[in-house]
Amino acid sequence: MGPIEITVIVLVAAFVLAMIIAMIVRKLKGKPSLSSDCGCCPYSGECHGACKGEDVSDIVAEAKARRRDRSASQAEDVGDAE
Repeated sequence: MGPIEITVIVLVAAFVLAMIIAMIVRKLKGKPSLSSDCGCCPYSGECHGACKGEDVSDIVAEAKARRRDRSASQAEDVGDAE
C-alpha cells in the first residue's frame, strides 16, 4: 500500500469520526440528529422538534399562523416606509 492509499484511508476515517462526533454533540445539545424525521418538514424550524413523531397538524397550523402574521407585519412596515 502506497502513501496515497494510506492518506485516503486516514482522511475517510477522520471524516467518519467527525460525523460521529457531530451527531453526539447535536444529541447532547438537544438538537435533532443529522438524519431526523423533521428534515423534510417545511416547518421544522418553527416547532424546534416539539412534534416528536406525534400528530403535527396543530403545530403546523400554529407555525403557519405565526408566519402569516410575520409576513403581514413586514408588509405593513414596508407600506409605512414608503
